[in-house]
Amino acid sequence: MSDNQAKSLNIYEQLGVNNHTSGQDIHKRFIKLVLNLILDMPAESQIDSQLERLQRLWFAHDILIDPSTRTDYDLRALGIKTGDHSIVDDNQPLGAGTHQVKEPPSWRIGELLQATGLLEQAELDIVSDMHKAMPEMQFGRFLVKQQFITERQLQAVLIGQILLRDGVLTLSQFCLVMLEVGKSKGDIKEILLETGYVSKSILNSLRLEMQ
Repeated sequence: MSDNQAKSLNIYEQLGVNNHTSGQDIHKRFIKLVLNLILDMPAESQIDSQLERLQRLWFAHDILIDPSTRTDYDLRALGIKTGDHSIVDDNQPLGAGTHQVKEPPSWRIGELLQATGLLEQAELDIVSDMHKAMPEMQFGRFLVKQQFITERQLQAVLIGQILLRDGVLTLSQFCLVMLEVGKSKGDIKEILLETGYVSKSILNSLRLEMQ
């Protein structure tokens, strides 16, 4: 692979993983790649190229290992405008503030519904304007009241917000779960257990948090 080809890869491809890969496995893959680079030191004339590749691996790892920047990256990759949770800019010089997390994120319901295909950007713009007339009502409740989503879908998104925040689910896993929610009449927690993405202990702590 040429240097130009390597630069054109997205950050999952930089590490040779995909958007379903867990944070733990991403870290293991990163360590393996870095060790291989260190053990295979090139001739002096190629050291700069090797260092640049190492920087890119580090950049990809730092973005994907943090649940907030990873979800932000995934949403932007889908072309979804995100709130001011974090800054991810592939064009900034590596090592010079490539990403910054201002506060622990709570991904907006509209962003997550767009990611799952339940809301288009135009629909989100319309319902956001409509909601301005009833600001006292929570946005999710307003979506249900206006029949943009169902109560089950709202509960699933609220749970997804917490699991994404805590790094339990990736965005792609959340989208697959939401697809099953649409197909099945089962409880969202049952679906999460069936997929194997979430353990019973996590669901029990989730139940306490939502009370």
